[in-house]
Amino acid sequence: LPARELPYDTLVLAIGCVTHFFSVPGAAENAIALDTVDQAERFRRKLIAACVRAQNGRGRVGEDGRPRVDVAIIGAGATGVELSAELRNTAHVLNAYGLHQLDPRRDVRIHIVEAGPRILPALSERVSAETTKLLRKLDVDVFTSERVTEVTKDAVLTASGKHVDADLTVWAAGITAPGVLRTLGLPVSKMGQIVVGPTLQCETDPDIFAFGDCAAAPWPEKQ
Repeated sequence: LPARELPYDTLVLAIGCVTHFFSVPGAAENAIALDTVDQAERFRRKLIAACVRAQNGRGRVGEDGRPRVDVAIIGAGATGVELSAELRNTAHVLNAYGLHQLDPRRDVRIHIVEAGPRILPALSERVSAETTKLLRKLDVDVFTSERVTEVTKDAVLTASGKHVDADLTVWAAGITAPGVLRTLGLPVSKMGQIVVGPTLQCETDPDIFAFGDCAAAPWPEKQ
């Protein structure tokens, strides 16, 4: 849109957040974020392309001699965990593309890489432990306490020296507020979110509200 000025009585900021790659070398170039529909479609296309290459003998080959597709998911928050589980339900997708020689459970390897000591860090340890068990039952490789140091076209490298094969890498390791919020002269958090009170009004201007991921709202006190 061209530059313009619009008067307002009440302003609502609800522009969400953007993917934060934490300056990890190769992450922005080689990993796919899932912030938009276009990015999700790009992920779908790349997954199908990797499966086609594998079935046609132009991809990786596992130790059992079968074609193999490796998907690495960086970040084990809600998005990364849900995606890793959903990828186990790709049989109907592969069949729709005529990829009948690939067994999604055996030939599509899923690796989830988390820098923290456990998955789903925002939830309780019990939920984290039970979810880890469920993922491993789905043959999802769960790597915790593994800080990613580089993302290449075909692998994820970690600080411990681990090399995770990846035909396709998804970045689900964090978000940050859009940079424009820091230019508005309003108080912002360390992540650049607009700081609001319990009513979601800006601390310095009650006529400005911020909703959703672009807002830093106070947590309710525990009862």
